[in-house]
Amino acid sequence: MSFESQPETHNSQPKTPPAVGWVERMGQSRVWVKGELRLKDVVLAECRSLIVLPGPEFLDRWGEEESYWRVYSDEQLEQA
Repeated sequence: MSFESQPETHNSQPKTPPAVGWVERMGQSRVWVKGELRLKDVVLAECRSLIVLPGPEFLDRWGEEESYWRVYSDEQLEQA
């Protein structure tokens, strides 16, 4: 008996559009970044963001916030 490879016949489009991001401009304490969600050659959404390095007074208190953080598993996110 021989088993020959059959071509796949499923939809080749991804369920979630791929995300693309890059750095536009960097400074010593700030970075401008841009991102896009794309489906083939179409941009579905885009964003531009300024990321700022927090000062030491903020970082010193960061540990106080940790008790409020929650990490969700993939299964929990699928059920939400």
